Amino acid sequence: MPATAPNEVHNWRIYFVGTCVCTGSLVFGYNIGVIGGCIALPSFHRDFNLPPLDTVEYSYVTANIVSAMQGGAFFGSLGTFPITEKLGRRLALTVAALTFFLGSAVMTFSYGSLPMMYAGRFIGGLGVGSVSLLVPMYLSELSPPDIRGFLVGMWEIVSQIAAMIGFWANFAVLNTISSSSSGQWMVSLGIQLIPGGLLFLASVFVLPESPRFHVKKFQPEKALKTLIWLRHLPEDNEYIIEELRAMQEQVDRELVQAPSKLRMMRELFWRGNRNRLAIGVVLMLCQNLTGINAMNFYSPSIFRSIGFTGTSVSLFASGIWAVVKSSSTILSMLFLVDRLGRRKILIIGACGTAATMFYIGSFITATKIDPSHPGEKTVAAWVAIVCVYVYAVFFCIAWNSVPWIYCAEIFPNRLRTLCVSLTTATQWVGQFGVARATPYMLTGIRGGTYFVFGSFLIAMLIWVWGWLPETKGITLENMDLLFGVPGRKEQEEHAGGEVQEQVVADGKKDMAKDLENDGDAGDRNKDLMGKDAGVKHG
Repeated sequence: MPATAPNEVHNWRIYFVGTCVCTGSLVFGYNIGVIGGCIALPSFHRDFNLPPLDTVEYSYVTANIVSAMQGGAFFGSLGTFPITEKLGRRLALTVAALTFFLGSAVMTFSYGSLPMMYAGRFIGGLGVGSVSLLVPMYLSELSPPDIRGFLVGMWEIVSQIAAMIGFWANFAVLNTISSSSSGQWMVSLGIQLIPGGLLFLASVFVLPESPRFHVKKFQPEKALKTLIWLRHLPEDNEYIIEELRAMQEQVDRELVQAPSKLRMMRELFWRGNRNRLAIGVVLMLCQNLTGINAMNFYSPSIFRSIGFTGTSVSLFASGIWAVVKSSSTILSMLFLVDRLGRRKILIIGACGTAATMFYIGSFITATKIDPSHPGEKTVAAWVAIVCVYVYAVFFCIAWNSVPWIYCAEIFPNRLRTLCVSLTTATQWVGQFGVARATPYMLTGIRGGTYFVFGSFLIAMLIWVWGWLPETKGITLENMDLLFGVPGRKEQEEHAGGEVQEQVVADGKKDMAKDLENDGDAGDRNKDLMGKDAGVKHG
C-alpha cells in the first residue's frame, strides 16, 4: 500500500461507523460497571434475601450472580464463530443485540428471584460475549493501518465510559430512590436495555458489512463499493486498488493453503499461526490476571477491605475509580497506542500496576483491617486509596485495551473469526475464574489477594519483554511476515508442492514490496523480512 494514506481516508465516515458499532461497547461496559454496586444496594439485598455481608454464604451468592454473565459470554463468543462466518459481521451484531436485550429484560424484571437473575445474567452474557468478539474484529477490518489502534481502542474508550455510567447509576439510585422500593435496583439494571436497543438499530440501519468479509465470500464488487464509501476515494485511486488487491491476494493464498473447513482447523497449528493463537490466548488470560475484574466487580467490597464503610461512601469511591479509568483509557487511545506501540505500553502498565498491588496488599496485611470494624484513616490508609486509583491509570493506559487491539489485528483473514472467537472465549474463562475466586480471596486471604495479582503482573512483564512482537504500523495483510508464514513442510502437506511454494513465494514478494512503503514501520519490517524473524517466533 502507499507509504502515506491520502487525507481523504481519515474522513468522518470511518469515525461515524466506529462510533455506531461501539454502541456494542456500551453493552459490554455498562454490564461490568453496574453489577458490583447493584448487589450492594439495600433494596437488592432485601429483595433477593442475600446473606449477611462478608460471610462465606454472601460470597457464594454474589459470585454466582456475577459469574453467570461470564459463563454466558464464554458460550456466546464461541457460538458467534459459525454465525458471523455464515451471515457476516453486521447480521451477527443484530443477533447479539437482540440476545442481550432479552437477557437485560429478564434481569430487570426478575422480582427478587435468584434463578431468574441467574438466567438473565447468562442470557445477557451470550450477547455480551458475542459483542466482545465482533466489535473489535469489525473495527480492525474497516480501519486504515495508521489509525487502527485508535479505532479499535474506541471499543475500550466507550466501554470505560459505559462502566463509569454503571458505577454512578448505582450511586444515583441510592440517593434518589427509596431503599424500600424495588425500583432502586430495577432502574439500575433496566438502563441496560438502552444500549442493547441502540446496537440493534445501528446494525440494521447504519453499519456496512466488512469489505474483508465480502472478499472472503467472493464478492469483490461489494467490497469495492464499501471501501469507496469508507475511504471517500474514487474506485481508480491507487490506495483503493492496493488495499483491495492485498485483501484478495491474502484470500487467494489462504484458499490454496487450506481449501476445506477441516484443514482450516488443522491450519491453526501451522507455524506462523499457532504462535499467534498462543500469544492471543496468553494476552487475554494476562488481562484478567492483572486483577482488574476483581476491582471492577467487587470495588465496594475492596473499599470496605481498605477501611471505608457505608454503602454510599463505597459507591462514591467506586464512581471516582470509574472516572479515573475512563480518563486514562481516552488518554492512551488518543496519544499513546499508535505512537509508543503495543509492547512499550504493556511493559509500562505492568510495572505500575504491580507496584500498587504490592503496596495495597502490604497495607491490608500489616494493619489487619476488618471490613466490619474498620480502623482509623491513617496516612498509610490514604496512600492505599491513592494506589487504587494509580493502579487504574496504569492498567487503563495499557492492559485495558491493548490485548483487544492485538488480538483483533494479528490473525490472517481466513482464520481471524475463529482465532478471535477462541481468544475472546479465553477472556471470558479468565473473567469467570476471577469473578468466582475474588470474593473468597477477599474474605479468606484478604491482603494476600493483592500479592497474588502482583506476582502475576511481574510474570507478565517478563513475558512481554521477552516474547511479544511489536505490531504498530503493520497492515493486517502483512502480519504473516511478522509472525512467520506457514512453513514449507506444512504447505506441501496441505496444498501440494510446487503450486503452493510458488503462491507463498509470490506472496512474500508482494508483501516485501508493501512493507518497503509502510512509513514508520518500514525499517523494522525490512529487518523482519531479511532475517525471516517471524518464523523464529513460531
